Formats: sequence, C-alpha cells, structure tokens
Amino acid sequence: MFKLFTVAETLDPVKATGGMIIVPDYTFETAPAAKVVVIPAQSAADDAHPLCPVCDMEVAKATSPSLSYRKRIYCFCMEEHRAMFEAGPAAFLG
Repeated sequence: MFKLFTVAETLDPVKATGGMIIVPDYTFETAPAAKVVVIPAQSAADDAHPLCPVCDMEVAKATSPSLSYRKRIYCFCMEEHRAMFEAGPAAFLG
C-alpha cells in the first residue's frame, strides 16, 4: 500500500496551472524515502496558448477574450477575468 504525499522546496503553497493551490506535505529535506515518484507533466505557455494572467489557465489565443495593456496583448480564459484585469491590472502582474 502506498502513502501519497506532496513534496516541494518549501512548505509554501504552490500555485499550479488553472489556479489550483497545492500545499506540500514535506520539503525536500524532510520527506520520507519514496518508493514511487510521480512528476506531473509540465508545459510552458506558447504564442498560440498563453496563460490567463488572472488564474494561469492556458487559453486559446485565437478565441479568447483579450485586451491591450502597456503595448502588450493579454488573453483570458473568460470575459469575467478580462474585466477583473482591466479594473486592476497591477494585482495580476508580478
């Protein structure tokens, strides 16, 4: 039987694509020895599928709501996120 646990560099919550928050059970230094290690698939945003700046969800650039801010085009997963960004872009730009 396996005991499932999550591990990260620190115990700080990790924001994953789509806005999901993962709270690690252990750090690299404190984790018990693992019998099986699973590393989720990872992908980077590309020109055709950028990430929504509000929730980090991958979006289809050709069909998503978008707006221009400081000479850059931002694409969003939904109209509500476009409106949230437009109302306060600084909250979503790191």
